[in-house]
Amino acid sequence: MLVRRSNWPALIAVSVLGPALGLFLGAMAVSGDWFSCDSDATVKERTPERLIMPDGDRVKLEELAPQRAAALVVMKSPWCSVCQKQLRALSDRATCTAGIDGAVFGMTASDARTNDKLQKKLELKFPVVGNPDGDLLRQMGLWNHDADRPIPGVIYLDEQGKVVDVYRGRYPGKSQTGRILHKLHAISGG
Repeated sequence: MLVRRSNWPALIAVSVLGPALGLFLGAMAVSGDWFSCDSDATVKERTPERLIMPDGDRVKLEELAPQRAAALVVMKSPWCSVCQKQLRALSDRATCTAGIDGAVFGMTASDARTNDKLQKKLELKFPVVGNPDGDLLRQMGLWNHDADRPIPGVIYLDEQGKVVDVYRGRYPGKSQTGRILHKLHAISGG
């Protein structure tokens, strides 16, 4: 293939900036940055039909917590000790969510049986829902394609079950419990 000299600047820009842009976007995905959905129509298109409850029932996203704001705390995997610690801390403060009319859910890309075992093992006061095919997690930018598993984060829903914010990231040794409860309080109008 012959490349004209006049096209060299574009080729150089693509070859130099392409990988840098990929690194930048990848760093944003794990650095704990906020992502706001564009509009209700965009969210509706990206919302999966159903999630799986620990008992095997399938529910729509808007049916998870009717008339309540909700936070879905996404786990990298059920075995992730940092994720487990965060869910336990949120469960320990579950009475706080009652005062703000908000709901908390754990969320994995696992099946109902795995999530039920996890909920019982951790003695959580809230359910762990599943998105086994990872469609919602991918649509919300919470999927590590290289590792083929979720990126830890939090999906926030308003009282109608619409996604209003997505937070990507989690930091070992730094509790996000207060931040999650504060955000739930703000969404619920408190």
